[in-house]
Amino acid sequence: MRSSLHLAHLLEHMATSYFGSKFGMFFVSIRQPKHMRSISYFLVLEMALTFGQQSNAAQEICVVPEVAIQTDASCIKLNQLAEWLKRYVRRNSSGQVAEDVVVRIGPGVHRLSNPIVIDSSVWPPGGRQLRIEGAGADQTTISGAVIVSTNQTTDQERQDKLLPRDSIRIALSEVGITAPRSLSEIRFGKPSRPDFELFLDGHRLPRSRWPKSGYATISNVEEIGTLRFTIRNHAAQRYTNEPALMLAGYFAHDWAHELLNATVSGNIDRFTFTRTSPEYGVRVGQRVWVENALRDISQPGEWAYDPTNNSIYAIPVSNGESSKFEVSNTMEGFVFSKVWNVAVLGIGFTAFRDSAIRVDQGIDFTIRSVKINNIGGAALQLNGRGITAEDLHISDIGGGGVGIGGGDRKNLIPGRVALRRCKIERVGQLIRTYAPAVGIAGVGNEVSGCVLSDGPHAAILFHGNNHLIENNVIRRFALETDDAGAIYTGQDWTERGTIIRSNLIYDIGARGASFGVNAIYLDDQASGIIVADNVVINAQRGVLIGGGRDNQINGNTFVGCREGVYIDARGTQDIEARGKLANLEFHKKFAEVRADSLQYSTRYPELLAAGVTALGRAGNNIANDNLFVGCSTAFTVKLLATGALQTGLVRIIKVVPKLDEFLLNDPAQIQALREKLNTDATVVAPMSVTRNIP
Repeated sequence: MRSSLHLAHLLEHMATSYFGSKFGMFFVSIRQPKHMRSISYFLVLEMALTFGQQSNAAQEICVVPEVAIQTDASCIKLNQLAEWLKRYVRRNSSGQVAEDVVVRIGPGVHRLSNPIVIDSSVWPPGGRQLRIEGAGADQTTISGAVIVSTNQTTDQERQDKLLPRDSIRIALSEVGITAPRSLSEIRFGKPSRPDFELFLDGHRLPRSRWPKSGYATISNVEEIGTLRFTIRNHAAQRYTNEPALMLAGYFAHDWAHELLNATVSGNIDRFTFTRTSPEYGVRVGQRVWVENALRDISQPGEWAYDPTNNSIYAIPVSNGESSKFEVSNTMEGFVFSKVWNVAVLGIGFTAFRDSAIRVDQGIDFTIRSVKINNIGGAALQLNGRGITAEDLHISDIGGGGVGIGGGDRKNLIPGRVALRRCKIERVGQLIRTYAPAVGIAGVGNEVSGCVLSDGPHAAILFHGNNHLIENNVIRRFALETDDAGAIYTGQDWTERGTIIRSNLIYDIGARGASFGVNAIYLDDQASGIIVADNVVINAQRGVLIGGGRDNQINGNTFVGCREGVYIDARGTQDIEARGKLANLEFHKKFAEVRADSLQYSTRYPELLAAGVTALGRAGNNIANDNLFVGCSTAFTVKLLATGALQTGLVRIIKVVPKLDEFLLNDPAQIQALREKLNTDATVVAPMSVTRNIP
């Protein structure tokens, strides 16, 4: 009898754990009457065994588009998901989820009115998996846009607003979009969340601008009192009555793009800014364009926003078909905050104003076979530990493609956030600088096997330690910026240990860049980086070492470059000019991560091998076994950096051979290409291909 009661207590505990306290009390009650003990015992045992057979089964819920709810009442709408998870997922007495949960999102377009926020109150930690699965990224689409209707403009509207005859009006208040006080600015170095956008048939439509392509130039700047300026051969007064004029451009530096609210200064034919001025001022000759002027709407698909009546004005496309116009409204798609063990699979995301998916302090995440396009901000943001995103296709992004971060820099604990086998193309369409295809931060994260293409600025920006950037194809970046790099880092002595290996990087930069564009840019004293076995084709520079230490540039192939490897000594120069006041920000960062600790000295023995006084002085960089094909010069060394780069084996080919037989979108071709070129190469003395400059 004791054993029977013991088993009954055990089964009660199991029932309470898996089904909750009410089921546990039910088991207690059926044990009590003596004449029912044997029956209740076997009933409990049978139920427990039945549960045991099903304990590995997952609880499932189906999600269908709102239009299908009436025909399938057993499913829910996507907007109801977080509440359903919170209320109806089976939990044990501790509040933990009792079994895996599978959310099956059916085919069709699921429109979100608000982000789906899943935090620890919705999905508490405990080992069970939440699996959110679509029918395939081309069949299940989650959209942040609303469908809008259009009206023909009146004669009076066209006359007052200088609109073209075939223009249409979209009243945003009719679809619940409230009028912003002013359009959002994109300021350099500040967080940006783009405004709503207009789409047609899945394509982003351009906001009105002059000139239609390329840039105009600033011709005159007045800085006495209010900052005012003119644009060459373009009168400012034509925009006197524009209600929401914007100016975009590289106002002072060709690596700092901004979009700012503007107006015309009184009766003077000058532009000025209404909210904030450019971060670095305005310079004559810099590139700008005029944006969101009603009078500049002149091409099919072009549009502008008028805050006076909360309306968009546009010229229709495809013979005036208006039923497929959409306006992005919802800020984000899925937001996961401090949750564990989640998988997102086989879903398409489109038309969110900020991000499609954001993971904040997540653990053990998988994101696979996901397609993301037409996003206003960063497509995907992943921060946490043990996160894998793979087989993604990301395109036509206003900001950056994917941001990954995780790990502890003080203790050099890796985050193991990995981005693999992805395709990311056409990024930076709204935020044009420092919005890369991939941004990496933290410790021990990875980008591998990806194809990254087409952006105005960087492909990969990384900070932190011990990352792996490997077997990627990177093409057509820095297409409108200068003093930039396809792969970029800088401004910290302690961000060491990253390996950039076996990448194919080609067609980097645009003609006319005065400072130069680099395939790999180790800017502002970046140190301790390994650059190995990469192939660089058609970049102004292969690698720039901006005064750093302990970098290794080995086994790379540079084809058709102006300069293969460039090194300067900007930190040394600062020390000689300012003494103890030099590099103060670098010393601050050194102290913040306790880089003199045992963790750092063990992992990076070279960091303080030459003593603290060597920090900031270019030195101990190595370049060995590199091949230079059709480069004007292999090594360019600034005078103050003499001796800071040790050069080993050097091979050259004077004329660039035909490379058509190699597939320039396949990382597997890198080694084959290098082997072919090496057969025709000549070994030379390093000094014979080194240019020393002041």
